[in-house]
Amino acid sequence: MASFEYNTDTLDPALAAVAAAVSDMTPVMEAIGELLLVSAQDRMRDGEQPDGTPFAPRKQSTLDRYAKLGLTFGASLNVSGDRGMSGHPTPSRRTTGWATRAG
Repeated sequence: MASFEYNTDTLDPALAAVAAAVSDMTPVMEAIGELLLVSAQDRMRDGEQPDGTPFAPRKQSTLDRYAKLGLTFGASLNVSGDRGMSGHPTPSRRTTGWATRAG
């Protein structure tokens, strides 16, 4: 039969240090949230789906609706300054705020 022995005098303090270091994951979760937010915004700006394939082309009915509302096609609404379908300005890119809060 195989056996395993270890000295708890050195292992227990090391495990306690690791547990203390990862007890508050807020900074890690905030960093992950920020990366996901920026990645999604970049994909939207570039017209890419999460797998990197391009968005489907807009239908003619969509382009006609844009024209009727006086919206331009091409630039992101937050870049062009156009107002979204609701008539309200679209929000600009955020790097802090609700989307990056963990918990």
